[in-house]
Order: sequence, then C-alpha cells, then structure tokens
Amino acid sequence: MAEATDEHKPCATCGKIPAVKRCSACKTVKYCSEQCQKNDWNPRHMQQCNIEQRVKRAGALLQKLFLEVRERNFNFRIRSVERSSGELSYTPEPKVPGRLYRFETDVQVSNAEKKMILSASTCMFSIAYFYDILRKMLEGTDVQIHEVNLGLKRPTKIARIMTKQGVSEFDSHWIFRVTATESKKQWYLDPSGPQFNIFETCSDAGVYLTNHVEEVRLIVPAGSTKRLYEKLATVPGGDGKGRQMTWKMIETVDLTITKWEANAHTPVPKLLREKEMDFLLAEKSLLDFIASTFDDLSKTLDWSKEILTSPSREAEEQRVAIRREHGSEIAEPSKDQECDPSALWSKTCPGFASPHSHQLDS
Repeated sequence: MAEATDEHKPCATCGKIPAVKRCSACKTVKYCSEQCQKNDWNPRHMQQCNIEQRVKRAGALLQKLFLEVRERNFNFRIRSVERSSGELSYTPEPKVPGRLYRFETDVQVSNAEKKMILSASTCMFSIAYFYDILRKMLEGTDVQIHEVNLGLKRPTKIARIMTKQGVSEFDSHWIFRVTATESKKQWYLDPSGPQFNIFETCSDAGVYLTNHVEEVRLIVPAGSTKRLYEKLATVPGGDGKGRQMTWKMIETVDLTITKWEANAHTPVPKLLREKEMDFLLAEKSLLDFIASTFDDLSKTLDWSKEILTSPSREAEEQRVAIRREHGSEIAEPSKDQECDPSALWSKTCPGFASPHSHQLDS
C-alpha cells in the first residue's frame, strides 16, 4: 500500500483527516487538534519523538564528520571538472601514496559540488570509519543498527572520476539502517550520498527506497565493514601498507572521539540529547577537534616509501583468502531475497576478489 502523502496523513491519535498540526520536534507526526497532540505526547509519542530526533541528529553529524575527514584524506588534485545535466565528471591528478593531503582543486566548485567530489567512489569508507561513533551516539536509544549495500536507480546527477580508460562506473552504495526496536520504524543514514546527488542525511527508509533504490543487495551486522578493513590491514606488501594506513585512519577517528569526550566532559550519547543551542556548540567543538587532529597527523604521517617499495603481488593470495574468509562473516544476503552471494559480493565491492565457490552463510 502506498504511503499517504503529507497533506493526507491522518491524525496520529484519532485518525481524523486532515491533520493540521505537526509535532515541532520530529516534524513527521501530525494531529488534528492540540488536544489530540497532548493525548499522544505522554507516554507514546514522547519516546518515539526522542528516538527520531536523536537518529536525525546522528545522520547529520555523521556526514559532517565524514566530510571533515575526507577533506583531509584526499589523494588527488582536481585538475578539471566537466558539468552536464546528469554528471559532474572530474579529472584527478594522483599524489604520492602514503600521505594525507587536503582537498585541492584547480577549478572553482560550489559547496554542493565539493561534497559530491569528496564522497565519490568511497564505497565502504564512510561506514567503516564511523560505525563506532554511530554506535556510541545511539547508546541508550532503543534501536538496532545494520549496514546495507544498495544498487541505486539512475540519480538525477552523479559524480564520476575521469580516467585514461574513460569515466568510472560506480553504483555500489553503503548506508546505515537504523530500526526502532518497539515501533519498527526504519531510517537510512547516508553519509556519502552527495556523490549520487542525495543530500538528505537521514530519511525514512520507505521514502529513501522509493526515491533512490533499485535493489537491496546486502544487509549485514553493524561493524562488519570495519572488521573487514581490520583483517585486510594484515596483508603484507604495498597493498597491505595502504590498508594499514586506512586502518590507522579508522583508529584515529575512534581515538579522537574518545579524547574529545574526555576534554569536553560530554559523552557522545549525551551529545544527541542536548538542547538545540548546546547541541550545536558541542557539535562544532567535535568537528573542530577532528579537523585539528587530522591536520596535525598530516604533518607527520608518511608511509610513502614503504608503499612504493613493497611488492604487492606476493600478497595477492593472502588478500583474496582474507576476503573469502571474511565474506562468510559479513556478506549476509538480505533475508527477503534469493541471491547468489558470490555475484552479490563482486557487485557490492568493485575491485574486491569474489569469494567464487566459497559459500556465504545466509
């Protein structure tokens, strides 16, 4: 059954249409009168509203954190940008691997275009890096978190990398799914959505699926992509060094959040419960602390020699073995669909070795 449009939503208390009053906090539930709103507020809607507010704040903060880190961990200089009605294509000039670089561009881009470029082709990046802070933010909130891989509909605009082989094709997209334990309401949190012209940081799952999704490819336990990066960091050789550097970035994010909590005397779960002005001040403090930490790290971190001089072929078999082994842990197909896990893995993680005959747990 199609979801009722906003103007035809019934009163959450009595079901009357039209419902002309809207909850000023969650901005989604509507009522036909002030009395119906009062009747619903305590205890039913108060709990639902508080959960929704925290989830929406978490979604917005996740994207801000992702963009702050990505801006300071961007290994290309943007030499040119081509704009069309449906694409933002950019030509990167690679820099020496093994170091942290600030985002640089030779051409002027808007704030929205910058977000699109920073998030382009990041695959699991925003999910693996920021799972722990999302878990912390929602501690004490009655929700469950999953990581979901999606195949998207053709977006109205997409950021693409121009290479010698042509324009990159990349439609694999990872998001967090948050489910309220009691009401079963679901939200999609999308830190890297701008690459597909999706700028909403938190959406009702049904709305997001209708507007953007062609297929749900994988639903896996929260923390799965982070565990995959941790295992890949054990691979020797140049590729392994690159993965070790990625893992160091993930650890740096986690340690920085913990240090900020101690310095600000503000546990992350409390952050989302603050009044609006206090929340905005604390959010700015956290973002500034993350930015400063990565700026300082960029002055000392240099693994370029190890990465450039280490052979990578010797690590290929071990890298494939880890992906196969870890596939059984994270590549759980959606319970609602029949699928070939091997094919899903290769579609979900471009450039990752397919598990081939290795059977994934369903």
